Amino acid sequence: MTRREIRFERVTSLEQYKLDLLIEGSLSEGYKFIKRLVDEYTLGGNKFDNNGEALYVARINDEVIGIGVLILTPILIFPM
Repeated sequence: MTRREIRFERVTSLEQYKLDLLIEGSLSEGYKFIKRLVDEYTLGGNKFDNNGEALYVARINDEVIGIGVLILTPILIFPM
């Protein structure tokens, strides 16, 4: 049995990834957020390149199996 490793890659250019199967699969299950994320990125609405933001894809071999955004938000700490 071949071991399938999941690799996570930070996206610097979303255009380099083949996302059609991921988008089609999510839409067929009623989830529109992946298509919306890709559309907003493509149109320049959100590139997730601000301080504390990063866009990642998860891959097995050359197939993208997931996509997600990491956003760090500052937490205010008040003395007790």
